[in-house]
Amino acid sequence: MATILDFSPDVLPTLVVSNSTFIDNRAIGSPGGIGGAGGGGGISMGGGVYGAIGTVNISGSTFLGNQSIGGAGANGGFIGAAIGGGIACGNPFDITTTGFITDCTLVGNVARGGAGAAGSDGGMALAAR
Repeated sequence: MATILDFSPDVLPTLVVSNSTFIDNRAIGSPGGIGGAGGGGGISMGGGVYGAIGTVNISGSTFLGNQSIGGAGANGGFIGAAIGGGIACGNPFDITTTGFITDCTLVGNVARGGAGAAGSDGGMALAAR
């Protein structure tokens, strides 16, 4: 069961997930646009759960086979990063996200950066092991 509490402009939200199961979910970044120097691929965060801001507390839950897949870059454009195959907390623009993950099972979750097109590198992936 997931619950969001206390959300207002003055109070950061709290996401509470307990005794839940997340199986074979995917977060997929969009591919980069074509034309000019080529567009960058979209960032993908949290194949099972993504908490962007506030507090994220997850307990007694199972994450199986979830994926975070970054978008492919187009013609020299940047590729999309992938962060957290099963769970991602926080974002690069807000360092105030906090939380706990307790008594959870995480198996077979994958973060895979986007594919590079002509003139671009392959993707970056960040995941805890």
